[in-house]
Amino acid sequence: RGDPVLSTGDRAATRAFAIGAQIVVVQRWRGTAQRVLVANFGAAASLPLTDTPGLEALAGADWRLLLSTADEQFGGSGCETGLCGSERHRRLRVPARSSAIFAITAEGRVE
Repeated sequence: RGDPVLSTGDRAATRAFAIGAQIVVVQRWRGTAQRVLVANFGAAASLPLTDTPGLEALAGADWRLLLSTADEQFGGSGCETGLCGSERHRRLRVPARSSAIFAITAEGRVE
């Protein structure tokens, strides 16, 4: 409720898309502030940001994990969620059957 990006109900500032059959991404922005929800309904995934349609524009951005349902406090496996690899070959790790919300700091807004 308190997050200025997530609390807005503006559908014009929301974009949702699928990555394969098991992963859904929802982007929401307010000005240059962005949040990205990644929901994985299948096996653990490692997505190359520069080669994943919909995420390639965010490959050079700073990603900060806000919440992961894979955390043990939520009954998850405790598997790590987030980015790994060098800046040029960054990958987004998403544990099996989990969701994560990230704050994205990037220049401009994703259309």
